[in-house]
Amino acid sequence: MYTRWIETYENTKKYFNKNIHMLLITNNNAFLGLLALVNSILHNCNKNDLHNLYFHFLIDINETQELQNLIKYSNLQFNYDIKEFSNKNYIKFIKDNMNIQQDNNIGHILNFSRFFISSIYTNLDKIIYLDCDMICQGDITELRDDYFHLLNDNNQLLAVKNINNNDIKYYL
Repeated sequence: MYTRWIETYENTKKYFNKNIHMLLITNNNAFLGLLALVNSILHNCNKNDLHNLYFHFLIDINETQELQNLIKYSNLQFNYDIKEFSNKNYIKFIKDNMNIQQDNNIGHILNFSRFFISSIYTNLDKIIYLDCDMICQGDITELRDDYFHLLNDNNQLLAVKNINNNDIKYYL
């Protein structure tokens, strides 16, 4: 009987955790885009799942107050936390080992912070990484329901193939 319970638990535990954790990495140059993306996700999400959405913002040093003010004035209601990418060891490693040009926005240190996601968010096992220049046109909970079961210890990354703006669902 105990073995049957363990098998049942293992087969159904993926349905217990309905939370969706989304990570957005940006600096204050894209805070308005970040809020537009959050708004589009909230607008398109199944209303019964809104409490399951958690936004994690990884931003540049000394920009927390600015983002908090924008969120406050946006009147959007959602679960979020803000972390500043300020770990001196990570930043030193990036500066010492990556070719960063200070005058080039592509070379911004936050672009390299993605390599440290698992070290920064150690308590999260599944994260949807989103660029701030996106708009969500569908229910993001479908990603959880249709694809999260594919993630396990051997498969830690799912990505979308770029198909020149065609609808991705027809190519899966």
